[in-house]
Amino acid sequence: MKKYFLLFLVILTSIFSLSAKAKGLKNHFYTGASINYLEAETKYRDKSNLGSEASGKKKHEEAIKYGVNSGYNFYFNKFFIAPEVFYDKMDILVQDIDARVSIEYGGSLEDGLKLNQRIGYKINIGHRINRFAFFGSVGQAKVWWSDKYTTCQPGDEGCLWSANKSLSNRGSKIAMIYGFGATYEMLQHLALRIDFDYQHFNLGRHRNVSLFPNSDFQINKVTIKTAKLGLIYRF
Repeated sequence: MKKYFLLFLVILTSIFSLSAKAKGLKNHFYTGASINYLEAETKYRDKSNLGSEASGKKKHEEAIKYGVNSGYNFYFNKFFIAPEVFYDKMDILVQDIDARVSIEYGGSLEDGLKLNQRIGYKINIGHRINRFAFFGSVGQAKVWWSDKYTTCQPGDEGCLWSANKSLSNRGSKIAMIYGFGATYEMLQHLALRIDFDYQHFNLGRHRNVSLFPNSDFQINKVTIKTAKLGLIYRF
C-alpha cells in the first residue's frame, strides 16, 4: 500500500500544478461525514472436510454505520479530480457458521469472522452541472478483521473432546475499492453527497493446528458493498 500511496502523492502534486494554470471553478478543500449502509457477504470454504456441511455456503449480513472523509477538489473548467482519504466504521459479523464436525471428532465448530473498520484513499473524477456534480472513483482501502474459532461447547452431547478449545486471529487486508456518486450544492459551502462503493478480497487460509491437526480453513470471496448518504463542507 505504501508504494501506491507515494504514487497517489505524486499524482496529487501533478494535478495541483496543472489545475493552478486552468481557469474555471475555484479549487477547495472539503470534509464530511456520512451514514453508511453496509452489505457484506462471505463464502466459506473448508478444505479439511471437518466442516463439510458449511463448506461452500454464503453468509450475508447488513448494518448501518458511519464514516468520515476529507479531500481536495481540483477543477479544470467544469471537470474535476478530487483525491480523498476516508474512514468507515464497520463492526459487522459477516460469518458465524455452526458446522457439525465428523463423528470421528464428535464435536462442533463455530467460526466467526468480523469486519471491524476500514481506512483508505481514492481519486474521484467527475463533472459538475450547475449545482450537481457526478463522479466515479477508484482507490485502495485497508480492512481490519478478527476471526474466532471455538469447538466443543461444554455440555455438548456426544462431544469426545476433553475440554473446550478456541483460537482467535486478527489481521488486515488491503484491496482495491471502486465506486460512483453525486453531490448537490445546497448552500455555498454545504453539499449533500451520496456514494456507492464496492470492495472484494480473499482472506486466504487459516492454519488452525491447535484445534484440528492437519486442517486448513479458508474464508474467501469477501465482498463489501456500501451506500453512503452524508454532508460535505467546502472551505
